[in-house]
Amino acid sequence: MAEELVFPLGGSVALVGVLGGSPGLARRTMGRLVGLERDWNGSDGAIARLNAAAGAWTTVSADTYRLVDLALRAREVTGGAYDPMTPSGGEVEVSSTHRCVRLADRVTLDPRALWAGAAADLAADELVAAGAQGVCVRIGTVTRVAGTSPSGRGWPIPVELPGEHAATVVLRLGDGAVASVVPSRPAPSSSAAAATVVSHRAWSAQVLATLALEAGSVAIGPVLACGATGWVLTGDGITLSGDAISGLLAAGSRLGPRDRPTGSSR
Repeated sequence: MAEELVFPLGGSVALVGVLGGSPGLARRTMGRLVGLERDWNGSDGAIARLNAAAGAWTTVSADTYRLVDLALRAREVTGGAYDPMTPSGGEVEVSSTHRCVRLADRVTLDPRALWAGAAADLAADELVAAGAQGVCVRIGTVTRVAGTSPSGRGWPIPVELPGEHAATVVLRLGDGAVASVVPSRPAPSSSAAAATVVSHRAWSAQVLATLALEAGSVAIGPVLACGATGWVLTGDGITLSGDAISGLLAAGSRLGPRDRPTGSSR
């Protein structure tokens, strides 16, 4: 890989890999991601100011307007299962003409299940537009890849299976995104211990993986309905979203004997 940078970001580790393009693209993208994280998660960032101004129209940057728009799209396509607003169903108005947003009085926006994917998509798109032949942007366990990989056989993306299923599965993608989510606390044996979703965009992969973690194997249907694929890991095994995920496994990667799928939605 021509350029690769690894750095701390938002309490996790980020990676920017760039193949081709002008020198300095990776470092420029690192600065871009640091700014987005501060703006979207910081106590004095754009989202914090938007929440503080609930009830009034607020002019926001193009990046923040995009994040709000994605949040509303995610709420719509999931039928409200993903809702970043508190209280749930809170009213939000937007004006694309003036790039303004108005949260209803006492409504707040929490983009934690969305921001990493949105930032990775934005960074990857900008790198390609700047002339990069191939890009890999990873924020924590959310990865977006595009273009030519160093090997020419797709980008290898490791996904760790936690707990008794401990193993690392490697997926290979040409263009797309992978998001893996685990509970912030150890999950009961009856609950989902991890969820992984592969989608065209990182923001949708992150949102769907978060939903799958919360809902367990019953979330596989909605994941498929949104045009994604993946798996949910519970104490009973792994539930696959159909057979599509098998074609993404890198050579040598497999779901071991203890990790056989308990079922499959087709």
